Amino acid sequence: MPDAFFSSGKSKPRKRKRDVSSTKPSSSKPVNGKLKRSRRDEELSETEESDAGNIDDMDLRADEVDPGESGDEDDMETPAEKRLRLAKMVLEERRQELAGDEIDAAEIDKELLASRLKQDTLQHSGKVSLFIAGKLDTSSPVPYYTRRQRLPVTAAVASDDGFILYTGSKDGSITKWSLQTATHLSTYAKIPSHTLPMTGKGKGKGRRVAGTDIEGHIDEVLALAISFDGRYLASGGRDRRILVWDVKEDKFVKAFEGHKDAITALAFRKNTLQLYSASLDRTIKLFDLGVMGYVETLFGHQDGASSLDALYGETAVSSGTRDRTLRYWKIADETQLVFRGGGRSKLREVLEGGMEEASGAEDEGEGNPAESRKRKGKEKEKSKSFLEGSIDCVAMLDESTFVSGGDSGCVHFHFIS
Repeated sequence: MPDAFFSSGKSKPRKRKRDVSSTKPSSSKPVNGKLKRSRRDEELSETEESDAGNIDDMDLRADEVDPGESGDEDDMETPAEKRLRLAKMVLEERRQELAGDEIDAAEIDKELLASRLKQDTLQHSGKVSLFIAGKLDTSSPVPYYTRRQRLPVTAAVASDDGFILYTGSKDGSITKWSLQTATHLSTYAKIPSHTLPMTGKGKGKGRRVAGTDIEGHIDEVLALAISFDGRYLASGGRDRRILVWDVKEDKFVKAFEGHKDAITALAFRKNTLQLYSASLDRTIKLFDLGVMGYVETLFGHQDGASSLDALYGETAVSSGTRDRTLRYWKIADETQLVFRGGGRSKLREVLEGGMEEASGAEDEGEGNPAESRKRKGKEKEKSKSFLEGSIDCVAMLDESTFVSGGDSGCVHFHFIS
């Protein structure tokens, strides 16, 4: 029983339950569309509840973009088509990468030209090294004996390829030989002196002189030189003329005059058509066969020049026989370096420090006569040297080193720092 204190005296009205079964649907229409609005509100509320649940479950992070996708087309393509499209994209990327590595002909030409210029620069400066020992034939050469020229041979020169040999003789002729077969190829004959025109007026004053149009020597041939390309052969001799021959076609080209005495040496500058000539008239002359013209004359020797050599640079070296000098010519600078040979002198002893060494040795040996005699004997042996009366030949090893020889029987090395 409930406590009377908590119980209320009033009784609550009881609601009567509605009998659903007895309730009949009303056939009357709703007033002002209230029934339709209620149904619409119920549908909206259900939709909002379902949407709220879906938003909570959604992943709002941005999806990664596939570079291979192409928008709406991906939804329509099959997996095989997609693989084909991706393969094409990979091939295109690879093709673009290889396009950067394609060979550029112009760039290759520039590199080849740069390397060629660098090689030429090294050759002209004398700083290039060529390995030729492996190309040398160490087997014993087979001698060949030929007899074509009637007088002794005075000069010989071979082409750079080693196939052709040219020899000059005292009979005034030049003979062309094949080194492979040791056979005679052609001869540039001497011009008989009686066929030359007479010069001078008056009885007994005329003499026969060879002009520039005479195609051959009229006296002994003393010097020969061949160009680097093997096309031009230059010859000189006692007739004081330099003849240029086109040996490819075996014909005379031009004659240079100007020397007043016999021509003793000829040399081409390497890889050019510049020709140096030395003569007993104590001068060195320079010619350019590219234009077939004379360039300049070099003076300095006090006696006839007997030998001459040149390499790649605009330099040449010559020997002056009895003036006992070697002259290193710098053509571009118009200067020359003089190297003197010959005997010794007091001045040379002082310059080289020889007298100082002798005086010091005398001071050391004053107290002991026996030591002094031994020292003097050693000094005499040490002071013996060969005296050069002339320097007859010279050859360049590189642009700063050359060797010379004379009547002393010694070979001297000369260096230019």
